Amino acid sequence: MAAKKTTQKKTTQKTAAKKRAAKKKPIGKKQKKPGRGASGVKTGAPLKLKSFERQIRVRPMRLDDFEDLVAMQEACFPGMVTWSREQIESQLDLFPEG
Repeated sequence: MAAKKTTQKKTTQKTAAKKRAAKKKPIGKKQKKPGRGASGVKTGAPLKLKSFERQIRVRPMRLDDFEDLVAMQEACFPGMVTWSREQIESQLDLFPEG
């Protein structure tokens, strides 16, 4: 009879431990709000893509674009050394089609 009580006690302890573990929030994981996706944006509402659309024109780069290219590199990669005019000239010579 003593062996049966010990087995029941262990089973009860395991069940109680599982219940406690189920109630705990995972450590290090961001909790999502109800009704929101992983990004925190409300789900279910259709995304209005018109507000993201832009008209652009794509063309091969020219040496005249050098100053704008350097400004873009500085904005995208702050603290990184930008390309020199000689490097851009070399790229344009090697790859004239872009």
